[in-house]
Amino acid sequence: MLGNVSGLSNLIFFVILLTFLCSLFAVQIIRGDIPAEIEGNTTPVSFHTIWNAFLGMYQIFSSEGWTSLLYTATEMQKPYGVGWISAMFLIGWFILGNCKFKLAEDELLLIDNGIKLLC
Repeated sequence: MLGNVSGLSNLIFFVILLTFLCSLFAVQIIRGDIPAEIEGNTTPVSFHTIWNAFLGMYQIFSSEGWTSLLYTATEMQKPYGVGWISAMFLIGWFILGNCKFKLAEDELLLIDNGIKLLC
């Protein structure tokens, strides 16, 4: 039982740390390009602060509406010709973030099954 709590807490810490590190990069890449309002609609994730970028990176990680962030970032950076950089970063985070989480989750399940087999 204690092993499961330890593994789960490590997994949660890993996800939070990885999301925070990616949000630092996202703030540097996208900050200032996405306005707070676009055509009268409020932009919920504008990457102006680290906390806002953390929420955006978590939204991409959870796969809920991540394409709207992708399209907004690339559209706002189109005049500068660097929209592809943010697109590659956000798509990479979506793919690699989910893969790393899945590997860590599978590792936790293997440890859990190993404990059950020993008992």
